[in-house]
Amino acid sequence: MGLIPDETISEIRERADIVAVIGQHVELKKAGTNHKGLCPFHQEKSPSFSVNGDKGFYFCFGCQQKGDVFSFVMEYEGKSFVEAAESLAGQLGILIPETGASTEQTAQRRSEKSQMLEVNKLATEFFRGHLLGADGEKGRAYLEERGIGAEQSEAFQLGYVPEQWQLLTDFLQARGADLQVAERLGLVKRNKSNRYYDFFRDRLVCPIANTSGDVVGFSARSLATGEAAEKAGGKYVNSPESAIYKKSKLLFGIYQAREAFRKAEHCILVEGNFDVIRLHEHGFGQAIAPLGTAFTDSQALRIKRLVGQAILLYDGDRAGRAATLKALQILLAQDVSVKIASLPNGEDPDSLIGREGPEALRQVLSRAQPAIEYFIHEVWVRADRSAEGRAKTLHEAAQVLRSISDPTQRDFAVGTLATALGVDNATLRQGLRRALKKLPEPRQSHQDPQQPQHGSQDPSGNNNREMAPKRPPPKPQLDIICILAEFPELLAEAETHDVLSYLTDSRLREMYTAAKEGKPMLSVTDDPGIAKALLSGAYVGVASPSHCLEETANSLKHAQRMREVAKLQKQIEEANRRGDTELERQLIREIMLLRKQVD
Repeated sequence: MGLIPDETISEIRERADIVAVIGQHVELKKAGTNHKGLCPFHQEKSPSFSVNGDKGFYFCFGCQQKGDVFSFVMEYEGKSFVEAAESLAGQLGILIPETGASTEQTAQRRSEKSQMLEVNKLATEFFRGHLLGADGEKGRAYLEERGIGAEQSEAFQLGYVPEQWQLLTDFLQARGADLQVAERLGLVKRNKSNRYYDFFRDRLVCPIANTSGDVVGFSARSLATGEAAEKAGGKYVNSPESAIYKKSKLLFGIYQAREAFRKAEHCILVEGNFDVIRLHEHGFGQAIAPLGTAFTDSQALRIKRLVGQAILLYDGDRAGRAATLKALQILLAQDVSVKIASLPNGEDPDSLIGREGPEALRQVLSRAQPAIEYFIHEVWVRADRSAEGRAKTLHEAAQVLRSISDPTQRDFAVGTLATALGVDNATLRQGLRRALKKLPEPRQSHQDPQQPQHGSQDPSGNNNREMAPKRPPPKPQLDIICILAEFPELLAEAETHDVLSYLTDSRLREMYTAAKEGKPMLSVTDDPGIAKALLSGAYVGVASPSHCLEETANSLKHAQRMREVAKLQKQIEEANRRGDTELERQLIREIMLLRKQVD
């Protein structure tokens, strides 16, 4: 679906009862003109989450999450704006017109999706019933062998279908389902005589749910053995793409993991369905996995919206390491905070739990390293030091470093890598630029159509000036200027935080100084992007401006410490070149102290 008409968005916003929508997920109690409850976006014991039904707005005094009914659905369910609007419109009975489609065509497509969801619901009931029934012993034995108990079997709605050709077909017909819809979903097929037969046979079936809990597809593992296994058509078979199932946009276990995301504040990304279920079985309920395909931008964006942090726990073999590298680049491009947990060579999460128990996996996860540190210390530093090996290392480093969107973090990573490899920054930057020329163009990160596209960055930290004639200021710095523009009475408080010392962008420094002198901020800038941000009113509805200012100032302090770390790393390189061991030790102690403050 394309852009939704403004009048339709307005109708959804006016008709949606934000208290009722949020109340489906959060227990709210009336408190004056507002409703209060425990925040669904972070762990807390005392309610700090407030919903104002009259204004259609929510705000958490603890974690500062805020927004309207659309942003709640987007954040809570990890949906895009269009998906959130579609979900709300469906609940309200509002028809969203599709671009270039008549009202009748739109209604027909909406009806088809509803039918598909209903058929999948019936199929899930069928598969589940057979797993628990008299003819499901084979499926139950497989789950027992894999160490999956009744609780997770129920949570994932696992099912089984015996080795017969028309059980599901007959079941769907008896329930009045349209077999043509079932065919489009890949549940049934037709033979040469045009008769329907079941696609899944003698398989353990894993329903695939979206963030709303609707079953949109299935992944089925063959339980056949011997010659029958060779004829089964692959160990795993999956539903085909359909109007409701886009595997590149979904993650297995995403619905079951939502509550665990909020407790753990990160997800664990693994490779397979049964890795996910096995981890859930042993208390790692934040585990999810791609759906039998390479990790995608859309999946990374879904993780960013739902939880924002990920631990990569891919198999401990060459293929797992390659998949880790690719997933890391995609996650970094979407500004997802990433750590990497290193499994023993040849192990996967399932095998490690089976051999050494869940505590062994817990230890592996506790040792997870920030992604860049992992590659610097565990991969690149240990790489072959031959000319060919170093070239390969630089090529791989360029792939990762170019994915880091934040310039300060990228500079920090380049400096750390240079120190670890024993080369100076200038030499490393040249090598990275050479490696970059041999790489394909980087994939574009997903952005809302209204958001400006900025110039590309090379991994050495240099801006592409031709692509970005005016570099946007660092976001936290611009945020604090926007807060002060909205609440000038906080200027004295900003002084206590020493905000000016953290503003590295000269345009923002001038604006801050102008405000201190009692002049309008906009009188000293001609940058349209900055002016638009100041006039957007993004902080008008902030319930606690002082707290918001403090949090933003803290993020500026963190960024400055990162810059100080990078500066010290350059001094360490110089001391190393001069052979000044004592100075090098002193600088290392300083950098370790700063890193503790950064962490």
